[in-house]
Amino acid sequence: MDKLLSIIVLAYKSGDYLFETVQSILEQDYPAIEIVVCDDATPGFDKTGLESFLAEKKQNNIASVTIITNDNNLGTVKNLNNGIRLAKGDYIKIIAGDDQLAAPDVCSRQIAYLEKHADTVAVAGNIEECDAEMTPISKSGFLLKDDTDSLFHNKNELLRYICRDNTKALATQVLCFRKDFFGKHGLYDEKYLLIEDLPMAVRIVESGEKIGYINYPCAKHRGQTGVSTSTQAFDPHRLRYYEDLERYYVALSPLSNILGRNFVHMRHRVCQFRIEYCNLHSAPFYKKAGKALEYSIPLAYYFFTNLRRACAYLTTH
Repeated sequence: MDKLLSIIVLAYKSGDYLFETVQSILEQDYPAIEIVVCDDATPGFDKTGLESFLAEKKQNNIASVTIITNDNNLGTVKNLNNGIRLAKGDYIKIIAGDDQLAAPDVCSRQIAYLEKHADTVAVAGNIEECDAEMTPISKSGFLLKDDTDSLFHNKNELLRYICRDNTKALATQVLCFRKDFFGKHGLYDEKYLLIEDLPMAVRIVESGEKIGYINYPCAKHRGQTGVSTSTQAFDPHRLRYYEDLERYYVALSPLSNILGRNFVHMRHRVCQFRIEYCNLHSAPFYKKAGKALEYSIPLAYYFFTNLRRACAYLTTH
């Protein structure tokens, strides 16, 4: 348990939340941690304040601290890849600058699993979904699946699960990787700007590498703060996020036989609708209504499949 763990913190306009994220790292009981903070050109980023905070609070288990600030905004994926390139640890854990590690023993538990299972390249845990004040609302992860063991032994079933049923099961913040996974299978896909976890989850499963799971809360996700969780569904600021989603569903096309042709096609069409509707932000109502009518079939499919999934969850839990 003395191998170096690199924890990469992705910051962009994180404000005081960043200090809470870092505090959750400083509270970890794992004995050898490297902290790499990657700020993606936040205006007025308080690097000096963060350095002072770390100098005052860190204990002997913090082996080193690196804080980098990008001159220009690169987007989540490139910012994350820069952090991985800088990381010196045998293990890598990634967390957003407004989320938190859920408990002081998260890292120790995940690394203990990887040490015990030498053939496992990454281990996942659960997410505690929280509001903006970090008050827990719900939990998500593989705990929603009754027969997790069989799921991990069936690649196609696992792909369907992470793409259709539970896209948060392999979310970035609940994973702990062996660093050599990235040397073997590459970094996060830079054709995406903001979405890093969905394409990587598919790559992990398709690689055929063995992944593990512990039924334990590993991250607290702060809702209502990021672009992907904004309540303004068709705000033009979400356009780049929707464009990433469209690329993701295009990339899933070769997997249509596994995931379902209707699912992939209809989700792609919904993404197209979101993009076109965002571009109608200032247009008169009749144009927006016409666009919704044009995409009525994929929108109905999206609504009813989500409703069915929600009902299935409520009846079984």
